[in-house]
Amino acid sequence: MAETSLLFSKIVATPTPTAWSQAYSAGRLFAAISLQTGTIPEAGGEHLNALGKDLISTLESEFFTLETKDLESIKQAINTTIARVKEGIKISFIVCYLNDNVLYLFATGGGKAILKRGDKIGTVLQVEESAEVKSASGYVQEGDIIVLQTKPFQRIISSSTLASSLDSDSPEEIAETLAPHVHDKAEGGASSVILIYKKGELQDIPPVSLASNGKTTDEQSQEASEIGKSEGGVIPVVDIDDDDAEVKEGENVEEPEISPLNQETKAPEETPEPIINNDNGDESEERTKLPSETAFSSPFLTDQVPKKRKMSMTFSLGFLKKLPGGLPRRLSHSRKIILTVAIVLAVLIATTSFLAIKNKGSSSNKALFAGIYEEAKTKFDEGQNLKDLNTALAQESFREAKRILESNHDKFKKGSEEEVQISALLGNINNELSQVSNGETVTVKEVESSASDLLSYEINNSKASYFTENDDKVFFLDGTGVSEIDKGNDKKTQVIKKDWEEDGGIGLFGANVYVLDKKDGILKLVPSGSTYSKSNYFPSEAPDLADAQAMGIDGSVFILFKNGTIDKYTKGKKDTFSISGLEKPLSSPTRIFTNEDVDNIYLLDNGNSRIVVIDKTGKFISAYSGATIKNSKDLDIDEGGKKAYILSGEKVYQIDLK
Repeated sequence: MAETSLLFSKIVATPTPTAWSQAYSAGRLFAAISLQTGTIPEAGGEHLNALGKDLISTLESEFFTLETKDLESIKQAINTTIARVKEGIKISFIVCYLNDNVLYLFATGGGKAILKRGDKIGTVLQVEESAEVKSASGYVQEGDIIVLQTKPFQRIISSSTLASSLDSDSPEEIAETLAPHVHDKAEGGASSVILIYKKGELQDIPPVSLASNGKTTDEQSQEASEIGKSEGGVIPVVDIDDDDAEVKEGENVEEPEISPLNQETKAPEETPEPIINNDNGDESEERTKLPSETAFSSPFLTDQVPKKRKMSMTFSLGFLKKLPGGLPRRLSHSRKIILTVAIVLAVLIATTSFLAIKNKGSSSNKALFAGIYEEAKTKFDEGQNLKDLNTALAQESFREAKRILESNHDKFKKGSEEEVQISALLGNINNELSQVSNGETVTVKEVESSASDLLSYEINNSKASYFTENDDKVFFLDGTGVSEIDKGNDKKTQVIKKDWEEDGGIGLFGANVYVLDKKDGILKLVPSGSTYSKSNYFPSEAPDLADAQAMGIDGSVFILFKNGTIDKYTKGKKDTFSISGLEKPLSSPTRIFTNEDVDNIYLLDNGNSRIVVIDKTGKFISAYSGATIKNSKDLDIDEGGKKAYILSGEKVYQIDLK
């Protein structure tokens, strides 16, 4: 198989309060997206950039977890993604996925894709400004240029301007030509991806019959039927006239010089090439002639000799049996020659047989290795492409690559070339997993204590052990009960006198205060006028909380233990919960942060000098490492502002989150 590569560049307009766009790439998945709204979002409302990032994250999650990536499955992933777009927001979305030399295209909301092949250029997928997702597929060829465009991009860049820019075969030069036009306009929704398909050198392989590819005709037809599928808006690749560069819908255009896709296996004298077909079933008929192939050429000498002329390669040593007492002391000259020839032939045949068996085993071993190694390498490369975009998905890809190698490692002899390559790749995978799990080493910088209200109150009340807050007040445990501080006037008041055994944590949900007692469960304190009424959170016997370190509440209660485990309870009943995907376990964690206003759970992992981020199902997302974290006492999170604050040595430090 020819190795392929892709050259690409992106164009993205400067966002405005009512329009946002992005050009996205990950592996062989590319997309251009724009979001527009008729009104400027109110203060505190969700901005377009936040929605856009959510859509890209959803696309990643849906696409990269597909077991089979074909037209239907990818289209479903895109439908799931755009279903998150809220009413009143207009989306223009064009997606492209390349599997070897097979191109899959998907568009909605006025998205458009054009393709240039040689001196031909035209639209291959275009949809109206509606929510319906249209798709197309086909083969690409060496040097093909594909341009993905959002609807706002099309309004800025005319067909003639685009066509003239495609004279270059460098995506960067094309982008440099078009970008000034985009940035001159106050159109924040304009974005585009320019790709050029390149193919590596073909390997020199022996000729084989085209009909002997190991697939039945039905399988070939079924495989071919996936390529060349298209839905509305697909137009053949055509010449663009210098005077009128636009390809207009409904006009009769010249057919492209690309071969049609045939779903049946043809005779070997000519091999048809597929085409991106349009909705009307039109396709061109020109084919590339290949040199005529003769009948199957066998690698075995005897298979290449006509049957009537084949000679026997056998011989007999039966005459030796006629010699009394074995070999005589003296043999005639002729018999010496015969015996020598017989021995040489016997050795030659034995050696040839041994080498043939060895080569057969070696070939089988190489085929097994190629399948295992390539599958694992593909997953490893996928993880490399994802690690800066979505750490959780990158982790999954790395772990799958590791599973493939470890489950097959023993099939290869220790010290063999195959075993050495597998061990090397396994080492790279373990290194990536370790780096992600250990956390990115980040800059921890000291800031004013006022940067975090919660931590500044902790500094001023250093004898207290556990703190929590809402918009108006800070609550804390100081060994004598629960006290509150009014943020408006800094007035401190004890609201509940201690009648429990041992402080283990405090949390808020709504107006209710929850106190973790390491000896006797969790107290739920409900405000009643100027006082609080108390009740047990657990409806029956409380669990063992002797090793509890802290708790966080978002409606459910998350309890962090000294050994790094987390228990989750909802309405007093235990839920199934565990941390997954964290290669390096927690060590002596001390604090947990979450509430109903954040998406994730943040853990202060003092033993490993890091902050670990997991989602609310327990799946590892990311980690941040820094020496100052080791001795930190507490943490506060500003998820919207992508900041983490830690308290260490009566000073507040800031860490930037991704």
